[in-house]
Amino acid sequence: MAIIIGDIHGDLAMARAFLDYKRNVEHVALGDFVDSRDPKVTFEDELACLELLINSDAVLLWGNHDLAYTPERPWGCFTRHGFINAPEIPRWTDGNDYLTRVYNENGALYCRDIFESRYHIAREKKQITAAYAADGWLCTHAGASTALAADMPDCPWETSDPVAISSWLNAEFAKEFAIPRRRFSERPVGLYGVGPLFFTDWTRGGSDTYGGIFWYDPQWEPQRPPDSRIKQIFGHTKTEGPMRKVNHINIHIEDGWWVFNTESEEFARLGVK
Repeated sequence: MAIIIGDIHGDLAMARAFLDYKRNVEHVALGDFVDSRDPKVTFEDELACLELLINSDAVLLWGNHDLAYTPERPWGCFTRHGFINAPEIPRWTDGNDYLTRVYNENGALYCRDIFESRYHIAREKKQITAAYAADGWLCTHAGASTALAADMPDCPWETSDPVAISSWLNAEFAKEFAIPRRRFSERPVGLYGVGPLFFTDWTRGGSDTYGGIFWYDPQWEPQRPPDSRIKQIFGHTKTEGPMRKVNHINIHIEDGWWVFNTESEEFARLGVK
């Protein structure tokens, strides 16, 4: 049994409600933990949300927003928050080797560096991953399309086994993410990452080839649906209400804090945004 939630985007109350709901079972968060678009949400609020998740026992998945706060930086970050004022820098660097090194290298410290240091902790703990199997469901941030499956024939899609598929995707993610980022002028059109899992091109209604597991938008692109051989849960693109099709679920719901219970196979609304 698992409780699964979609994009949180710095909503501390939402993160608390998620972790407090059925506390004794597995919790899986499908990425995008920071980068609120609510101007009332402060940097401290977002950081507290991220730290709460990292300090929990929840399984965390990479979202496109989260990957921007890594040294690899497959794309730019989306934070509204800027630099750390000089008098405040020791508050962050004292006792923190990671931020001390960043500050010494750059001569400045930014809010994005603070986020990056927390994601570094999650990576060190091996708490954050690209794909996960939960109670028979394949969990990724944005879903795996039939086009992605066709471009990655070595993945065991035909088994319909989310454990085998997620294991393969995580190994492939490690390979792709380790490739040095190319200059924008050197990249193929539409390739913002370093391999198929990162493909984005024009998403959310555009004429993309496919979106990869961090950018795919299945409800906007019915001509390229999620792969029908596997049961999938994802977030990334908002839907007006709980969305469940024959073989896939979108849990990034616009009108509240929603989770999916894999045991009862039901949605639960924990709060209102």
